[in-house]
Amino acid sequence: MSTRRFFKVFIATSLDGFISRPDGDISWLTNPPEDTSHLPPSNALTSEEAIQQNLDSVKHIVMGRGTFEKVVEMGEWPYWKHQVLVLSTTLMEDVTENVKVVRSIDEACMFLFELLISFSKKFLHDYPLNFHLNCERT
Repeated sequence: MSTRRFFKVFIATSLDGFISRPDGDISWLTNPPEDTSHLPPSNALTSEEAIQQNLDSVKHIVMGRGTFEKVVEMGEWPYWKHQVLVLSTTLMEDVTENVKVVRSIDEACMFLFELLISFSKKFLHDYPLNFHLNCERT
């Protein structure tokens, strides 16, 4: 059984550091191109399959309010299996049990850190370990 936990960061931005065009268009995400020449040659996945594969590998997603609102506008919520943290200073309360509003990156990191601590405590409770510390002077 693997006990390794890690953070995976996936940031979808263009070279200028934005997700959408100045007019708010995100058609690259809502209608991914069929042309997969931008993917590595060994990758036989379509853009949609690659996105789904990435989503299947994570449990928590952090996004900004603007991205959150765009995803909501798309209709079907694609992140129902995930805990979503929405960075916002204007949304007033958590949207659902799985969508939590946080005010800063620091608050998002603290929330994720607390989840990690909670997981670690549960793991140690479920799988007690005997630790031995050997100190030698040389």
